[in-house]
Amino acid sequence: MVSSTLREKDGTSGWCFALLNSKLAEIYFLKNKAGQATIYAHCYVKKEDYTTNKERAWIEKDMSRFRATYRRGKYKIIINK
Repeated sequence: MVSSTLREKDGTSGWCFALLNSKLAEIYFLKNKAGQATIYAHCYVKKEDYTTNKERAWIEKDMSRFRATYRRGKYKIIINK
């Protein structure tokens, strides 16, 4: 997850771009000690809102690497490379 940022204190919380239910979204996740990510929130965004080349590169890389679904209050990770 190229654009992900982790909290400096504990290094367990972060965010990245992803395809969630076939829509572009920012997802927020927690990592456990084993390195497994658990999604706890998301927000849908528009690609047009990000104007810099760096942000657009983050979107393209993250979209190809990470997909998930959200249904009935639960997240399911489909691809995580």
